[in-house]
Amino acid sequence: MPMPPIISKKAARAQGLKRYYTGVPCKHGHTADRRVSDSGCLGCKNQRERDRRKKSEHQSKELQRNQLYRTQLRHDVLSNYGGKCACPGCDIAEPRFLGIDHIEGGGRKHRKEIGSGPGLYVWLRNNDYPKDKFRLLCHNCNHSYGHYGFCAHGVSNGKV
Repeated sequence: MPMPPIISKKAARAQGLKRYYTGVPCKHGHTADRRVSDSGCLGCKNQRERDRRKKSEHQSKELQRNQLYRTQLRHDVLSNYGGKCACPGCDIAEPRFLGIDHIEGGGRKHRKEIGSGPGLYVWLRNNDYPKDKFRLLCHNCNHSYGHYGFCAHGVSNGKV
């Protein structure tokens, strides 16, 4: 590839060019064109872009590994608590609609102690999935127990 003509920044600006070439390496050793607007080396710009893409690909792979870990952890927890809502009369078994309930309340305080994110699931796994203080409920039943102290399923079944 032939070398571009050597031209000063001042001459390039006078000619209305966006780039110029001095033939002098930048501080990183690139002998590439420079931008008239800020004298930036295009070799450095291209290197930064390559580094950014590489970092983005690494972060994407790490994100996928983390998502897989959280999905498997959640599946393990739901399986250990029966895989369906524990409320009598409720037959919800869709994992997206299920969550862990603190039977005696105090869930907010407990989550603050152990951390957010997958912290509760990790805690449950590390403590051998205690069944005396936790159960699996669908979100509707969990909300009902939390706000009213009972669930509509129990009322309609005569259990409350």
